Amino acid sequence: MKAWLEEKEKKHPGNEYLFPGRYGGHITARYVEQLVKDWGRFARLEIHPHVLRHTAATNMLETGADLVTVAQILGHSNLNETAIYTKPSTRRMAEALERGEV
Repeated sequence: MKAWLEEKEKKHPGNEYLFPGRYGGHITARYVEQLVKDWGRFARLEIHPHVLRHTAATNMLETGADLVTVAQILGHSNLNETAIYTKPSTRRMAEALERGEV
């Protein structure tokens, strides 16, 4: 992150945004969506930003972040929206079965 901030300041001096746009301001959500899809195609993966968002939320919860904190980060006003990410995956359930936790 430190390296990016130094590089950003060289290329876009004074721009307050973490990811500045080419002509001032910031990059758009649509641009990020297109980048993710393009990188996914390059890697031969079907991926979009929501998959990354879901993975990040799940990882935060699995590594000990509390539901309220994750909800704040995701911008959810209702904890039920965030609780979806607490649902165990098939892989996690299979691992629990293997360990005899069920």
